Amino acid sequence: MGVFDRMKNGEEIDMVNDKEYMGEAFKEMQRSRKLCFKANNLEPYSDEIRKVLDELFEGRLPKTSYITPPFDIDRAKCITIGEHVFINHSLDCMSSGGITIEDNVMMGPEVALMTANHNLKNLNILKCKPILIKKGAWIGARAIILPGVTVGEGAVVAGGAVVTKDVEPHTIVGGNPAKVIKKIREEFIMSNEEIEDRIKLRELVDVFANLADEKKAKEQGDLFLEDGMLEFQMGLDGELQNIKGREELSKAFAATIDPCKSVYHINGQQTVEINGDTAKGISYCQATLVNEENGKDVVTVNSVRYKDEYAKVNGKWYIKKRRTTFIITEKRELNK
Repeated sequence: MGVFDRMKNGEEIDMVNDKEYMGEAFKEMQRSRKLCFKANNLEPYSDEIRKVLDELFEGRLPKTSYITPPFDIDRAKCITIGEHVFINHSLDCMSSGGITIEDNVMMGPEVALMTANHNLKNLNILKCKPILIKKGAWIGARAIILPGVTVGEGAVVAGGAVVTKDVEPHTIVGGNPAKVIKKIREEFIMSNEEIEDRIKLRELVDVFANLADEKKAKEQGDLFLEDGMLEFQMGLDGELQNIKGREELSKAFAATIDPCKSVYHINGQQTVEINGDTAKGISYCQATLVNEENGKDVVTVNSVRYKDEYAKVNGKWYIKKRRTTFIITEKRELNK
């Protein structure tokens, strides 16, 4: 077990006599602090800052995350940072015990993350415990997080707080030592993953409509699972008909849109219920088709409801089953 794992596991380390600490850990501290100095002396907003951050974290810092200089990090090797993290200026990390910052965390200026402590009988003995900051947490300006603390998902640490104990998810804490101020009401809580899934499901419905307007029937079919199904009916009580399989769906879409002189969709409201990697949704659309009949341009306006079942495969959402109900259909000569 290397010295970094020993520190993360809480083993007492003699900073004077431990050869591994004086070797590998000391070299990492030198490396990290030299790179911090380099970043802290660059012009604000310089493109070079990102290059130094990539070197500091050895390519492990996601492109969507950023730390604003100046900052002081003693051992960047011991820090893991997720996606979409923003950390404001003057971050101070004593990270030997290991620091993990999950996705979508935000930190204000002058936050201190302290994983290191000492044996009161011998201050040369280093004792570390890891810090974990979970998804969507917000750490206020000048807050101090002490060794061994976990800040729960969606929690808020008030500015100036000194956090000595774990913070429950979706809880606001403040003070010295930090105490619970209040719980965040459950009806306001939505995980970052659910928010992202809702956005992707909305995009799925919108992309289907856009592809119809562009007469890209094959690409429409590709939005369905390989064995996806389309049911359709004219009116709420109409007889259900169905088409199954991606290839047959693409043919059916082409048969509808290819003969049209123009196609235009407007999507309306959508509701979804997400359950892990599956979801159900209802959305509404107005689909306008212009065809030539007997030498005249005829417009058909369909007011449509989609009742969908979705499935996420390898991180991407697809339509598993769609019931298309033509609630109202109007047909008239164009411009009349």
